[in-house]
Amino acid sequence: MLESMGLFLRKAMSYDMKVYDILSPHLNSGHVLSVGCGDGSIESLIQKRTGSEIVGAEVTRYQNPKIRIEIIKGDRLPFKGKSFDHTLFVYMLHHSSGIEKLLKEAA
Repeated sequence: MLESMGLFLRKAMSYDMKVYDILSPHLNSGHVLSVGCGDGSIESLIQKRTGSEIVGAEVTRYQNPKIRIEIIKGDRLPFKGKSFDHTLFVYMLHHSSGIEKLLKEAA
């Protein structure tokens, strides 16, 4: 059991690093919102690499987040329009029942 969990974690980390490598070149500074960011692990790496200021929006409160995270309720984002240069949805849209509404909210 532990061996299979270790394999899963290694594969997950490998996938996270691919996402990091793909996103980083497109986020050269600026303000970035990451919706459904979890604890902000990927965002923290991107922030360090690019100098972007990344704010997370998450429905779950994490004990030791890696970035600043605002707790949200459902698909309402508590930010003024045009507050961010970019918005990320990494690993999260499939968790939302209101994808279209959430995307419009972030636009």
